Amino acid sequence: MKKGDRVTAVVLAIEPDKRRLSLGMKQLQPDVWETFFAQHRVGDVLKGKVLRVAGFGAFVEIAEGIEGLCHNSEAVDGNGQPLHLEPGNEHDFKIIKMNPDEKKVGLSTKAIGDEASRHEVEAYKQPSSSTGGSTIGELMNWKRAGSDSN
Repeated sequence: MKKGDRVTAVVLAIEPDKRRLSLGMKQLQPDVWETFFAQHRVGDVLKGKVLRVAGFGAFVEIAEGIEGLCHNSEAVDGNGQPLHLEPGNEHDFKIIKMNPDEKKVGLSTKAIGDEASRHEVEAYKQPSSSTGGSTIGELMNWKRAGSDSN
């Protein structure tokens, strides 16, 4: 910007004794955290990039400017084995906790496997479709029709 440009800004502070006025343009932009919490819910699965690792877990970027924490107890692969999260690697993470007041997001790789297992169990419990197959009644009618023609 240069002197004389017209801009839209928010008044941040007024100091009459110093004849100073502080303005901010960044404050007009939506907060990335507010936007994230408005668009996501617990249970959502997101691709995230591991940024850094601590003794208790890994900090993961799940959106631009948004970090979540995957605790070591939640970093488990599909076979139930501990998943070694390294900076730069990308994985799918499930949101298991959200705290908008503290701007915290809890993540898990283990919960993704748990959800897949539940889906497999539910799919197994559902009756299989008869498309392409024959029912016992159809087979019996076919058998009778074949013996009637002899």
